[in-house]
This record gives sequence, structure tokens and C-alpha cells, in this order.
Amino acid sequence: MAEIPSAADPNYAFAAQLYMDAFPPEERRNPLEWFALHEQQPQMHVCVALSCEKEKEVPVGLACLWQFESFVYVEHLAVATDLRQKGYGGEILQQLMEEKPVVLEVEPPVDEITQLRVAFYRKHGLDLCGKPYVQPPYKADLPPVELCLMTNRTTWLEAQFYEVKSKLYTKVYGVEADAVFLV
Repeated sequence: MAEIPSAADPNYAFAAQLYMDAFPPEERRNPLEWFALHEQQPQMHVCVALSCEKEKEVPVGLACLWQFESFVYVEHLAVATDLRQKGYGGEILQQLMEEKPVVLEVEPPVDEITQLRVAFYRKHGLDLCGKPYVQPPYKADLPPVELCLMTNRTTWLEAQFYEVKSKLYTKVYGVEADAVFLV
């Protein structure tokens, strides 16, 4: 994966468009905010997954991630629609899981699409955490979102849940660690 350091990067347009297409407004920030956020929170990275096609690297996916001391939080992961089912998402996850536990948010598996998404992550070694979790709103005018946390180290996350949630709330979403959100 290659980090996108600014909007001037040649992969920025691909990443921003994929991000806007793949995630609903209440589950994303403005892509132009990525770089200011990285300045404030250097552990946040926006990366593009590249594949070599006809001796040229082409972007295939996006990962917005946070490299914390004890885990990697995958804020967003998406593969271009026309390139899904080709193994790129699994390759990205495997690369991220090499060194530390990986944590990510998913919608509860209540319909076919959300069940397929959870099944994809399970296929690649992640499982649902049994503790309730609410994603704080990205902006004051947006609602919080009921989500589930998934990880490749379930026992670890169950034991570290409040510390992980606290880190996500304060660093990623900029809210108090003990904030309560009703959905």
C-alpha cells in the first residue's frame, strides 16, 4: 500500500471518489480533511492499495487507518466496485494483520448486504466483538451510528474493549472517552 500524503498525490482522486461512493455521509468525513487530520494526529494514514497491471501500478482499493501503539484501527476499507471478488480486500487485511491486532467497525449483520460484509471479514480471520458499540457522529449535525467492532484477536479486544473504545472516541472522533450516544 502507498500512503497518500496530500490532495496533489496522483492517487488522491481515485481514493476520494471511492471513499465517497463506498460510505454513507454519516460514516465518513470530507476527504480534504484527511491531511489536516494527519497533521494533528500523525498515527492516521490514508493509503491506496496498488496492483501491477501490464507493468503499471494501478489503484484498486483504499484503507484509512490509525496506527496505535497496541493495535491498528481500520477506519475505512474499500475496493473499487469493478475489482471486488478478486482478492484485493483480503490481501489488504492480511497485510494489516501481520504485526498488531486489527480493529474495525461494521454495521450489525441484519440484512443480506451487512451479513455478506461480516462474512467477508470472518473469512479473513476477524470476528465480532460481543460488546455494544456506537460510532460517534463525524459532525454535530449527523447522527451517531450503531455499529459493531470486529477484530482478528477477539479475546484481546474483549479484555481491552474500554481502552480501545476510549482511544477511538478521543483520537478518531474527537469526543470524550466516556461520551454516551443514543441511536
